[in-house]
Amino acid sequence: MSLIFTPQHAEAQELSKRKIKVFVKKGRKAYRKEEYWKAKSYYDKVTDANTDQAQYWFEAGLAYYDTQVQRENAIVFFEKALDRSWYCTKSN
Repeated sequence: MSLIFTPQHAEAQELSKRKIKVFVKKGRKAYRKEEYWKAKSYYDKVTDANTDQAQYWFEAGLAYYDTQVQRENAIVFFEKALDRSWYCTKSN
């Protein structure tokens, strides 16, 4: 018997745009309720999918920053938001 393990990261990258929007909506709702850890978990799914939406990366950064435990990780998300913001501006 052989077991095949696929990385969770690979599965996350194949999320549909609809599923990403669902996670963003849930993340925003948790963030508004100040449930930052819960919001972070939803935004992790969104950013693992490597979305091009700068806004989503920025919101993920806010969730990380506001957890107050992993604040230093927020900078990565803010930088990616800036990178994607430039890309979105240039392509339009």
